[in-house]
Amino acid sequence: MVPPDPTTLTAELVIETEGWHPRYARVVLIAADDDVGVVLVDGNGDGSELEMEYWTHDGDAWVGGSSSGYGSLDSVSTVTWDAGPMVCAIGRGSAGEIAQVRYDGEVFDCIVNEFGLWGFERKTEEMFTGELPEVEGMPDDHAQQMRHLDDRRRQLRERVERLVRGEEPRTPEE
Repeated sequence: MVPPDPTTLTAELVIETEGWHPRYARVVLIAADDDVGVVLVDGNGDGSELEMEYWTHDGDAWVGGSSSGYGSLDSVSTVTWDAGPMVCAIGRGSAGEIAQVRYDGEVFDCIVNEFGLWGFERKTEEMFTGELPEVEGMPDDHAQQMRHLDDRRRQLRERVERLVRGEEPRTPEE
């Protein structure tokens, strides 16, 4: 099977298939790789509340998956995270600028769009790899904080997996 073209995950598709009102909603960011993607939608068109959606291509079409509130357009900051079958990064800048993201030994250029956002997304071979993208020029304290949070999430995932497999007893307060 030929892998899907990530460029076919479009703002029009997101608005149409996810039930957003086309008069008000606007897609402010799409980042896709292979058959996974992340999308930020401004549901009211005023930037006050964004919704983050994860998308996958099921072999026939792009399908919206889980979503959650993401705050306002003005409050978006540079973040990186591991979302299971993908790793992601988003940030702010001036339209046309280039943010550089290092992942898996390569450096990728991410162009800041007209909404002042850039995004990076890469499919991973296994779930929750523990390896996060690194944003070039991210302040050291912020980068260190992101690594600490990722380590904590990894530890929690590993503990949950051990609990599910019955390899670790539950504590009384659980």
